[in-house]
Amino acid sequence: MVCLARRGGAAATVRDPRKKPVCSCLDGVCNLEPMTLRIERVSAQGRTVVRLIGRVQSECLAEIEAQLEVAKPRPALDLEEVTLVDVGAVRFLSACEHSGIELLHCAQYIQHWMASDRLGQGDSGDGGDKAERKG
Repeated sequence: MVCLARRGGAAATVRDPRKKPVCSCLDGVCNLEPMTLRIERVSAQGRTVVRLIGRVQSECLAEIEAQLEVAKPRPALDLEEVTLVDVGAVRFLSACEHSGIELLHCAQYIQHWMASDRLGQGDSGDGGDKAERKG
């Protein structure tokens, strides 16, 4: 996975180079790649919310961390539109929560996985290393 970001801007997009882009250009030549994770920063009322949209996977945690650094002093992560997480992402989210970063709209399956990991069970209960939101 390749992490692409506008460091000075408010959004970063992480794209999966293994998937063939769908091009709507007339000449058929473009550099579009399908999005796997979008990161948006929204500031309001003295706090910055980093919104994650799509798949949160270990390969992109450094970019999320960089966005949180810019969002200090009171960052929060909005997980409402997260569709897939892997074990590295769950551990990262758990560490964020432990360090005082509020997790907004955290899906129940992610909360359960984080709790299981803290108890030393370390997986999603299905033997896999990824979990996807159902519905």
